[in-house]
Amino acid sequence: MITENILPRKQLEFNAAMDRYQKNIGYKLFSIYISLVNTFTPFLLFFLYDFNGLSTLTVLAAIFIAYIAADFINGIVHMMLDNNDSYTGLTGPFVASFHLHHRTPVYKKRNILLVYFFESGSKIWLTVYLVLLFALLITHPLPATIALLLILFAVFSCLAEVSHYCCHTESNMFTRMLSSVRILLPKSHHVQHHTNDNKRYAFLNGISDPLLDIIASFLFKGYKNNTDLHYAKYTGQETANR
Repeated sequence: MITENILPRKQLEFNAAMDRYQKNIGYKLFSIYISLVNTFTPFLLFFLYDFNGLSTLTVLAAIFIAYIAADFINGIVHMMLDNNDSYTGLTGPFVASFHLHHRTPVYKKRNILLVYFFESGSKIWLTVYLVLLFALLITHPLPATIALLLILFAVFSCLAEVSHYCCHTESNMFTRMLSSVRILLPKSHHVQHHTNDNKRYAFLNGISDPLLDIIASFLFKGYKNNTDLHYAKYTGQETANR
């Protein structure tokens, strides 16, 4: 349990960070820049690289490995952010705005392509990954199989945001079918992230959650009695997608 003398300070820091996030247009412009890099760089690499020699089995194997890796790595990032209480630095407003997804889990309805684009704007870590990957593949080309796997990982990391959106907001037959075969995140699985503490951080399809739950139990005590309390006195605007 967070101590009483720390909680008021953290709530003030959270409110100040959200005030900066809402009033400083630089944060929103930076998010759009991140979205542009994360969305278009993988497809630029697909265009520049030659994958014609790969067999169907190799491509399917790369898709499978990249999908599992994206589920796990994005779950790790989710875990770190949910338990991050650093609101005073340059990245503090991004951390604070991320925490509001627990308070308002339902998204505003929007086109899936727009979800793919705008939700990727929170993935600063993915932009760093893509910039390094682009530089590596342009200057020191890797074997096509490895390059394909690394590019697909980025695409699926953005797709994870769509999966999470569908889990919270969509209920059509198509998304229900995809979640029933664990291509997308099942609602019955992900709801445990919101009802239980420190559980179910994966949000592409949730297959890596058994391992993530073990890691979370060693690294953190949970967010319900920690960072979830920090927005309790926030009365300002939600983030743009909520």
